[in-house]
Amino acid sequence: PGAAYLEMAREAAVRGACLPGADSVVHIQNVMWAAPVVAAEAVVEIHTRLHLQDNGEIQYEIVSPGEGDEDVTVHSEGSLWVYTEEDTPVLNIEALLESCHQKELASEQCYEGFRTLGMEYGPAHQGIERIYVGQGRAIAKLRLPDVIADTEEQFDLHPALIDAALQATLGVRAASDPAKPALPFALEDLRVFRRCTREMWCFVRYSEGSRAGDKVEKLDIDLCDSEGKICVQMKGFSSRVMEGEQLGTAVLRPYWREQAADG
Repeated sequence: PGAAYLEMAREAAVRGACLPGADSVVHIQNVMWAAPVVAAEAVVEIHTRLHLQDNGEIQYEIVSPGEGDEDVTVHSEGSLWVYTEEDTPVLNIEALLESCHQKELASEQCYEGFRTLGMEYGPAHQGIERIYVGQGRAIAKLRLPDVIADTEEQFDLHPALIDAALQATLGVRAASDPAKPALPFALEDLRVFRRCTREMWCFVRYSEGSRAGDKVEKLDIDLCDSEGKICVQMKGFSSRVMEGEQLGTAVLRPYWREQAADG
């Protein structure tokens, strides 16, 4: 999933740039999802490029190599900072649940809904247990799927949990028009306060200035542990609603075929 690029960038920066670890907040900005990685074979070679700027900012690119040194496909890019944060924000989970009482979606309903939109998630990527829907907001209970439970300690931003959080944006759209598929393409701001836990709560709401029905919807997403302590905070997650289009890309080129002239 595209969510994996975020963990690749964070881990590469911590290792490659010798950045401080546990006591620091990783801040990623201006994330763009440009092209998916297609795993046609068992092993796919992906590189993470880091470019340290004079002001301390790290620009990163997730790329797959081509035949030449510069012949690469850029899958994602953004910028990254690391700083010290004293106070970690906390969510009131009970209050949020009380405000999200319009509709309730079980895990089976969510993934059946995705299938009707042409998106098939395997067992390792079905991390939503339940979504509670409110007015312009939703709160979801997430859990690392049992089939990959042994991978919990391998990541700070576990791709399956981050992907489940992005999936949970379905809960906000469920109150308007859930029949329209939307594809992620940008994220303005992400902060990693602490590593993801096996069970998490995910609070999703529209960003300031965004609303249901926009061609490009922007959402803010907080992931917290069972005590409400925020582990990951995302702002300005953008998804483009597909209008009259199929999921996928069609590439056309002119093709001329010689043919004898009439007469």
